[in-house]
Amino acid sequence: MPFGLLKSLFGAPNPTRDWPPSDGVLPPINAHTYAFGTLRFGDPLDAAMFLGRPDKYTVSKQNPDWVTLDYFGGAVQVYFSAGEFDTLSLHIGVGGEFKYKESDPAVEPTLSSGEKLTRQTTRAELEEIFGAPHDVYDPSTDLEPEEIGDEGVTLDYNFSPVLMDFEFNRQDRLVAWSLHRDVKR
Repeated sequence: MPFGLLKSLFGAPNPTRDWPPSDGVLPPINAHTYAFGTLRFGDPLDAAMFLGRPDKYTVSKQNPDWVTLDYFGGAVQVYFSAGEFDTLSLHIGVGGEFKYKESDPAVEPTLSSGEKLTRQTTRAELEEIFGAPHDVYDPSTDLEPEEIGDEGVTLDYNFSPVLMDFEFNRQDRLVAWSLHRDVKR
């Protein structure tokens, strides 16, 4: 049976299966270089080995070049596109667009400067750390009241070559933080 047919039937091999177990410690995020521990945007998949074996390794069915590593029960997702570190998503709080519940796994990321982001972090506190956002999305301007649910504003920052967005719930508490490589640069 040709390898291509086997690969299509059983998927690509998981290169993380022999990585050491995760130590369960969330590395800091450098607020100047945007590195996640030692992992920098554009790094290859094997540069994430220091994080340990992920809870889940997923290859996208729609785009096989897109790989996701899930840690902390899915509260941290590390994405690779075409083999390069592309996106980091952190679930921090409750509510928001994805309707996170209190019982869902969550993390409290620490910046290299020592600030900790928690589910109690407000928009004003976040703006003290990162400054005014480059853009603000307010769902109440686009959605009907019954469609909004607990979704609050999303703050977008463009610190090329990294884009960041912070999602808040209607109580002005941090729900999620995503960092993306700016591929347009």
